[in-house]
Amino acid sequence: METEPLSLTMAGELAQAVRSAAEREGLRPSEWVVRTISARLTHDDQGDREPPPNTGRADPWEDVTDPSGTFTVTLPRGWQHDLAVVPAGSSAVSVFSATSPDQSTTMSSGDPEVTAFAEPGPMAVFAGAPIRPATPADQFAAEYLQHRYGQRESFVILGARPSPELIARAQERARQEGFPMQWVTAAQMTAQYIEAGRRVGVVALITTSGGQGIWMAEVAQVVSTDDPTLFVPDLLRAISSARLTPQGQQRIAAERNMRQAQHDANMRQIDMNTITMNQRHQQNMANLHNQATAHQQRMGQMQATWDAQNASWASRQAGVDASHAAYMGGIRQETPHGGPGGADQQRDFVNMIREERTVVDADGYDRQVEAGFDKYYHRQHDDSWIGLEQHQDIHDVPGINPDDYYETPFRS
Repeated sequence: METEPLSLTMAGELAQAVRSAAEREGLRPSEWVVRTISARLTHDDQGDREPPPNTGRADPWEDVTDPSGTFTVTLPRGWQHDLAVVPAGSSAVSVFSATSPDQSTTMSSGDPEVTAFAEPGPMAVFAGAPIRPATPADQFAAEYLQHRYGQRESFVILGARPSPELIARAQERARQEGFPMQWVTAAQMTAQYIEAGRRVGVVALITTSGGQGIWMAEVAQVVSTDDPTLFVPDLLRAISSARLTPQGQQRIAAERNMRQAQHDANMRQIDMNTITMNQRHQQNMANLHNQATAHQQRMGQMQATWDAQNASWASRQAGVDASHAAYMGGIRQETPHGGPGGADQQRDFVNMIREERTVVDADGYDRQVEAGFDKYYHRQHDDSWIGLEQHQDIHDVPGINPDDYYETPFRS
């Protein structure tokens, strides 16, 4: 059946009364009229079902303060109220809920699991908050509803839209509190699920905002077996009415001072760490310089030792050459009795037959070694020997300590 458009015009005191009522609820007059008539018709159809707040009542709202006296919220009169200040990490969050007398609708704001987050970065560890990248409100709302209601029967997200009302509220509150907010997003997301055979609707109002590496998420929601969107203006009015009591203002100021003191302490610690790192860097550079200097000195000492060893070898080689020449000359000369001349000549001759060399150990004793090497090194404590070619160096022999070996001079 076709519906015929209906227009309604008001004037005088009735029009003024409608405007006043709509202004109190933050609605346009036309929206207030449609909502009030719809609620009234629903009430007539369902008998004793409780109508939405501010419909058919002269003064359906009242101020309610939490038991600790920290904050006050204006909530529907006659509904069941629950207000509390709940610990959340290193701080606390104010939460409240209002449930209709027939238990069909609950409006709530605040969640201790959803508070402040630190954006990933070098300063995140000092923020004292869970680390999570900044998240737009629509994405956060989808994740939140999935987390809270995703296990319910036939859960489904129906849709989302931006919420200019929440953005304006967040900006105004940041201005009043002096919070350096750099960005803000807000969304209204609807979902539904089945419980005890009845459809339950959910509307979540999500705001995310942040600045200076810290960002916050705020959650408010309506859960109702009626159309939850009808209660969104009431929820907006409730969360907009939340305010600190004088006692709450003192507590918040004390917490702010404590956080500032902690921030100052963190910055001082960062400065001290920076100074310590610079000092450590300078010390490391000085150590590297000293090591380089010591290395150069050691290389100089090794070069000097090498030169001295070369000079010693050259001297010994000259002596060996002289001895060899003398030996060969002696061999060529016969003694008066026809035998070889001298004990050295005789030892050299025997060594030549045995393919040995005679060297003098560190104690001055003659020792026989296998011939075939240009120089010999002796280690006394195990009487071991090492023979090397002229171009080889004892320091290049692997697996030994060169200081344990004595280079023996040749006897023959």
